[in-house]
Amino acid sequence: MTSMTTTTETTEYLYITDAGHGWLKVPLAELLKLGIADKISSYSYRHDENVYLEQDCDAPLFANAMADNGHKFKPLHVDCSVRGCMVRGYPRYKYAGSFYRVDGTYVR
Repeated sequence: MTSMTTTTETTEYLYITDAGHGWLKVPLAELLKLGIADKISSYSYRHDENVYLEQDCDAPLFANAMADNGHKFKPLHVDCSVRGCMVRGYPRYKYAGSFYRVDGTYVR
C-alpha cells in the first residue's frame, strides 16, 4: 500500500497506530517541499523514502504546513496493535541537510 493517494481535493496519508502510539506516513519529498524536513523530531522514524511522523508533535506540524500551503489531507487509519507495528523497528528520523533516495539519487 502506498503512503498517499491524491485526489483533486484531498491527499490521503496512512495513519499507523499500535497500542501505544501513532505515526503519519509521509514521503520525505513532501516534507522537503513544505520546508519542514529540518523541524521533524527524532521521535519520528524513517524507512526508505518515507517518514513516519510522530502523532503528538510532528504530524501536527505537517498538518499545519499543509493547511498553510492550501492543501487538504485525510488520514487513513491502519491499526497494527494485534500483529505488532513495523514502525518501531525503523531507524529514528534525523535531518541531515540533504538525503539520498533509495535509488541513489540526491534530494535536497
